[in-house]
Amino acid sequence: MRIIRVLFVLTMCVLAKNAVATEIYVRADSLLSAGDTLFVSLPGQEDLDFIAMETRCAMPSADIRRHRHVWWSMLWDDVGGECGVTVDFDMGEMLEGVDAPAAIVSLWRGGEMLSSAVVSSGFDFSGRWNSVSVEWSAGRMNVYVGDRLLAGCLSVEMPQPRCRRFGVTASDKVHVDEMMAETEPDPYVMLHTEWTAEKIVAEFDRPDGIWPGSLEGQWVYLDRDTDTDKALPGGEYRLAIVRSGSGYDILYMEGARTCASEWKCGMLKGRLMPTAFDGHFLLEWYDAEGYPAGHENYATLENPSLLSMSFPLLDSMLRFSRCSRAGSSGRRISHDVIK
Repeated sequence: MRIIRVLFVLTMCVLAKNAVATEIYVRADSLLSAGDTLFVSLPGQEDLDFIAMETRCAMPSADIRRHRHVWWSMLWDDVGGECGVTVDFDMGEMLEGVDAPAAIVSLWRGGEMLSSAVVSSGFDFSGRWNSVSVEWSAGRMNVYVGDRLLAGCLSVEMPQPRCRRFGVTASDKVHVDEMMAETEPDPYVMLHTEWTAEKIVAEFDRPDGIWPGSLEGQWVYLDRDTDTDKALPGGEYRLAIVRSGSGYDILYMEGARTCASEWKCGMLKGRLMPTAFDGHFLLEWYDAEGYPAGHENYATLENPSLLSMSFPLLDSMLRFSRCSRAGSSGRRISHDVIK
């Protein structure tokens, strides 16, 4: 048995601080012998929201005219042992109840079969190209197969794997054309900071409260002018703005309505960077689902107590008023709602 490792083309897209979406594409163009395994390394990341892996292979002996029992597998490592999806061709006889060529697609972990399905359409049985794709999201794993278009064939509850590689192996010669992987981090996890409710209260609960001309302080939702066909308000936010490097971090405090359970006090809601114009800032804003809210956004300090945030591509604007004390309307932050 040979184990073959290949380099990959890696594309990374930074979503937020320490949050990186990755796309891996390998044009393998490899011929494996029986028992060989071709592996592709994956970048080590945790707290992922989505994982997908796909392989495209052709197995000459998986031809209905040859009447042979052969298989190929896409496999990956996990903390519970090796896992995989196997495409099992048995060309010697028809499967019971199936009056056409068919294959059994099975999902296994550590040698134990977890689920299987019979595939008889949308699949090539002449030894040519077929693809297998697996995806994890929201605690479920879905398996898709097909020769030209992928169709779902298995769906099971399964936590995301902590895999560092995935590969292809087979019982006979197999051509491996492409291997692809895609990951997306959990955006909420990546928006956590070291700020807590207590630290924010201590930072801004001062008698002076307002710093003329400064963005630093606490701000509470005032009103909005939004195009509801393009953007819906995620809540009536209370925010804290603190200096960070050459700009400012916008911290969520409370007030979320959409995805409210995901937002905790101290999470990063956005960033502001000063421009050449006084009171004008470039705005990076994370929406209710934790993803960047488009481009060309900006914020304007209309006066020491009024901050507007504009989203031109969404035809929307939010306005916030400064809190002179630790909480809106002079009250302190409610620690009961900050969990």
